[in-house]
Amino acid sequence: MNKLIFTRESLPSKLGYNDTLVIVDEIGTMPIKGKCSTWPNPFRASNGTPYYAAYGAIDLGEYRGRCVVNDDFGKCILINNGDPIPAVWPNKNHEWKPIIDGVFAHEGGLKSVETGWRGSAGCLTIEQPLYGVLMDMFRVLEECIIIVRGKRYELGLINKGVEYA
Repeated sequence: MNKLIFTRESLPSKLGYNDTLVIVDEIGTMPIKGKCSTWPNPFRASNGTPYYAAYGAIDLGEYRGRCVVNDDFGKCILINNGDPIPAVWPNKNHEWKPIIDGVFAHEGGLKSVETGWRGSAGCLTIEQPLYGVLMDMFRVLEECIIIVRGKRYELGLINKGVEYA
């Protein structure tokens, strides 16, 4: 089973793809590495609401993924069958519970002409051309393991001493 290892190296308030994705295929060939983001957009474009009041963000951990075709994202990876998973901070979209649902790993920058805009309301986003390489590795309905690791951040502040390797 393929593994997608997302390493959180950034803060959510920064534009662009400041985290790392390593793709390890099931047959053990050379890992593929590139840029991604494990954060939602830094603010809601329509009204400037900051990320922590507008969106959820996937917490560190290991999750199941499945390749699907989505109306908004095209061919992408659905995480945990779209069911709730832990979030980094309380999510206003879930009565301020620290959960997020409907999370995908998809191409970054969709529906945007602004450089560095991730196009994420909480999904993991992957920069091209890595995204194309990733999708070429998957058949629709194929499963994978998603690992989100790195330092734990809480509302953009580093909570030192807590990491998920």
